[in-house]
Amino acid sequence: MKRILSLLLVALILVPCFLTGCKENDPEVTTPEESTPETTTPEETTPEETTPGTDVPPVIVQKTLTSVSITAGSSPAELTAVSDLTKYLTQKGVAVAADGEFPITLSIDTSLGDDAFCVTAVVGEGKEESLAIVGGNGRGVLYGVYQFLEKYADVRFFTPTFEVCEAGEVAFPDGVLLNHTPVLEMRQTDWYNWMDETQRHTWAAKVGVNIMSGWKRSWDESLGGSLSYAPSMFVHTLGKLSETGGGTSANPCLTDESIYNTVLANVRKILAEDPNTRIFSISQNDTEARCHCTNCAAIDAEEGSPAGTLLRFVNRIANDIAADYPNVTVDTLVGSVTLRQTGRLFRHAQGMMIAVIT
Repeated sequence: MKRILSLLLVALILVPCFLTGCKENDPEVTTPEESTPETTTPEETTPEETTPGTDVPPVIVQKTLTSVSITAGSSPAELTAVSDLTKYLTQKGVAVAADGEFPITLSIDTSLGDDAFCVTAVVGEGKEESLAIVGGNGRGVLYGVYQFLEKYADVRFFTPTFEVCEAGEVAFPDGVLLNHTPVLEMRQTDWYNWMDETQRHTWAAKVGVNIMSGWKRSWDESLGGSLSYAPSMFVHTLGKLSETGGGTSANPCLTDESIYNTVLANVRKILAEDPNTRIFSISQNDTEARCHCTNCAAIDAEEGSPAGTLLRFVNRIANDIAADYPNVTVDTLVGSVTLRQTGRLFRHAQGMMIAVIT
């Protein structure tokens, strides 16, 4: 009996150990781990600080004209400028009256230079608003008015009989609107042959032409006047000035001092009689006949062309009158070119070349 009880006690001790050992040897059962999908949170950023006015475009203050008053000087060109500005602004629906709410001033300031102009606007809240059109001379005032109308009122001056005035507002910003000094002193067209005599000069002023042709009369001061050649001294003048013949006679010797002194005296006489002259042509006669004396031939050889003798002569005259007539331009002709074709003789049109601008 005791033996049986002992065996049962041993069994009770060993069975738990056996069970524990078996459990440790069983394959490990694992449950797949639940994974949460990876997510990213956008990085929070602080907006960059910007300096006011660096990235934001400036606000442009525009002035739209509804009612204006126009004042100007009493010169003929200024009066024409007032009349034309009134005409086209009225066509645009802008009221022009003595007590208009927006003042426009037209004036002349000779320091700007001939034919130059400057258009300046003062607009904006709290400012004493105004528009000023200033010209260096009468033509300059007119040019300023017409250019202002083209750029800010959509007016176009295509021909003497064809103009366009587009519908719409007349609006412009604060500041200098136009500031122009012509690059070319003389601006010419020969289209006058196809223009009515009563309209050609008005149109010329509107498009910036300041001379039609040397042998045509200049226009009056109501249109700012025009550049003008000395009377009867447009081209082929050496015969007259040297008193050796006319415009088609043989050219005089240009190295003869007596010829030079005669030409110089006549140039000075003509300029004294006509102070409005702005261009004086000292140019060869309309012929190929020229001097071949030793002195002229030597200069021609040195310069490589007969033009050498002519230019030395013309420049010498220009230098001699420069101090007394600083506003006069002396010009001459390039020369005539003879073309022979199938036995017939043609004379090429003669071009003009400015020798000296004094």
